[in-house]
Amino acid sequence: MKNIEIKHPDIKKIKIHSQGDEFNFSNFKGYNIDISLNKPIEETFTDLVNSDILVISKSSFSYTAGLLCDGIVYYLPFWHKPKKTWITL
Repeated sequence: MKNIEIKHPDIKKIKIHSQGDEFNFSNFKGYNIDISLNKPIEETFTDLVNSDILVISKSSFSYTAGLLCDGIVYYLPFWHKPKKTWITL
C-alpha cells in the first residue's frame, strides 16, 4: 500500500474488495482505505474494471477485471500471464 501511495501521490482513496469480516482487515487502519466487503459480484466487478489503479489478486475474477480495465494494473504473478502494459509486483 505504501509503495503505491508513494508512486501515485495523487490517490485520494484506496478501495479494497473482498469477502469476510471487517475485523480481518484491521491492519489497514490508518490508511485512507474504503473496505468493501460481501458486495454483489456485479458491483465489485464493475468497480474493479473502472479503477484508475487496479491491483489484481491471484484470481481469475480480478484478472478478468484487469483485462477490461483502462487504468494502471498491478499484477501479482500466478498461472495467468500478464498483459505487456501491466506492472508486475
